[in-house]
Amino acid sequence: MQTYVIMSDIKNKFYASTGTLVGRENNFDYGIIIENAKKIRADGFELMMLKAWYGRLDEIAKALAEAGVYTPVIHFEKEIGVMLAEGDPQVNEAALELFRENARMAKMIGAKKAVFHLWGGPKSDGAVDGSIELLPQMKEICEAAGTELLIENIPCVYNDPLSIWEKIYSRIPDMGFIFDTRFGKFHDQYMDIFASPTWKNVKHMHASSFLGAKNEWGLIRPILQPGEGKVDFDHLISNMPHYEGSVTLESPVIAEDGSVDIATLNRSLDFLREKFALYRPDLK
Repeated sequence: MQTYVIMSDIKNKFYASTGTLVGRENNFDYGIIIENAKKIRADGFELMMLKAWYGRLDEIAKALAEAGVYTPVIHFEKEIGVMLAEGDPQVNEAALELFRENARMAKMIGAKKAVFHLWGGPKSDGAVDGSIELLPQMKEICEAAGTELLIENIPCVYNDPLSIWEKIYSRIPDMGFIFDTRFGKFHDQYMDIFASPTWKNVKHMHASSFLGAKNEWGLIRPILQPGEGKVDFDHLISNMPHYEGSVTLESPVIAEDGSVDIATLNRSLDFLREKFALYRPDLK
């Protein structure tokens, strides 16, 4: 079995999200990952869990393993956070069942990091205090599956991501976090995140950009490539505190006809490596 890993001269590893390749346009076909894995200049992949895949997880995990696709990170299915946002105990139980299924997938594919949206959807972070109460249980589920739970700084309606991170950190000091560049810019707080004590628990990053300004919800999409839009990667990376964790490119390259632009994906991965190499000599 061959794994597709690209070596780098810096400590950070650069992954591609499978969400850059697989979506509605190509009927959520996981075969697109296998078909293109060898062409992508990534150190591995972050498997984006999709609602359409429930009931087929064993099949998908087996196919990825047989193809030698290296998946060190999994992104738990986003609907779980939307369900938790309801603040309903019965819905929370259903959300936890899906969470367990995602953790089972993490174990099957050997993912050591699990990205998670603790809130989401129209109700956003309105019930986040109740969701935080569930974190010790969710953390245990992930640990039993051999993966580390990481909470993402996704957009908020009622609070801001950093204030939620700091609330979690005060209660669970070893909780891990994942920093998204687009969302950090959306709330205009990535410099505050860099200065926060929570930064030492950031184990993973997502890289992408967008066209909007602070809290401009109408322009949070489309998701742009690094180097485009409003996220200044020169400023962000040069001001970022010491960070040896991994980075996943999340900018989609799927056309309306379902085809994928691997050349653009590779250019963005190269862009990220070059910026880290330029501004982070401490990581060589």
